[in-house]
Amino acid sequence: MALVTAKTDLKSESVPQIDSNASIANFVSMSTTLTIRNLDAEVKQRLRLRAAEHQTSMEAEARKILATSLAAAPVADQRDEAAIAERRKRIEACVGIWKDRYEGKSTDAIMKELRGDD
Repeated sequence: MALVTAKTDLKSESVPQIDSNASIANFVSMSTTLTIRNLDAEVKQRLRLRAAEHQTSMEAEARKILATSLAAAPVADQRDEAAIAERRKRIEACVGIWKDRYEGKSTDAIMKELRGDD
């Protein structure tokens, strides 16, 4: 699929033409790149051997491992309702504590006052 094509005519020079359908198709099919730094040498070696065993690249094998691992174990709901309620309570205690002092003032005016600017 070519994104840029060239039309030639005896009367004109080569003019690049952008195929908007190809651009959209290319945009939709773009993939994400993941870089893994500081991978332990032993892990890298095991990945290389596993990829060779499956006759595939290390990259393809890593994709397969990630996809299989994440599909097999759905993300558990780690919400601790008690902790959420405690956080909500602390936030609510702070809401409005400066309301009377700064009501009707702009952010710039509040910042000047807090900094002690004249």
